Amino acid sequence: LACLEPVDEGGPAKASGAAAPAAQGAGAGGGSGGGSGESPSSAPDDAGTDAGCVACGPDLLVFGGHRPWPSTSGQGGANGSSITLRIEIATGRVSELAVRPGLAAPPPRMNHVAAWDAAGQRMLLFGGTQNALVAADLWALEFATAVPRWRKVQTSGAPPPAREFAAAAFDQVRRKWYVGFGQGELALGSLKSDFFVLDAATNHWTQLSTSGPAARTGAAMAVDPST
Repeated sequence: LACLEPVDEGGPAKASGAAAPAAQGAGAGGGSGGGSGESPSSAPDDAGTDAGCVACGPDLLVFGGHRPWPSTSGQGGANGSSITLRIEIATGRVSELAVRPGLAAPPPRMNHVAAWDAAGQRMLLFGGTQNALVAADLWALEFATAVPRWRKVQTSGAPPPAREFAAAAFDQVRRKWYVGFGQGELALGSLKSDFFVLDAATNHWTQLSTSGPAARTGAAMAVDPST
């Protein structure tokens, strides 16, 4: 997990009763904050690790991750989790975040990347592994309403092919999400060297032409806002 020091970037005001977190500086492996949609229950015993998370305000949001073995549900090993957790940095309290029921939500997964889109008041989630299948879907956990809701994001342009263990960083000033590298098909163990940017204002993907680092997996990435 990673948490950055708060940066006041004039994020949008919360709707009445909304669970929107405060705006936060950009960074790789970010998370988000919860609010009135939070369940009072504590974290389940099989809460995931190896999850995407984004830093936002005093809290972290974590979705999915690798289930320990054995888990309380009798599953584990390569099975991903579909739990959304809120971690309060100030108190250390961990609780499951309640989201609007009856709507589509991301399938269980691990080894994905996530970012906090402050202007859109949403957590973005991309890729990862779903029961040994590498994913390429993009989801948003939206905090514009009183109870957070998941929505599958419809994008245009050239999206990244399926991957896990990608490197990612979000530029809050320009509202751009950079995603690249990682590993493709599990059976082949293919490493990636390609690089993409999502315009979060339009949900448009663009592949960038670069001559940077060689193919790799599990890399770290960050945005330098001064340049």
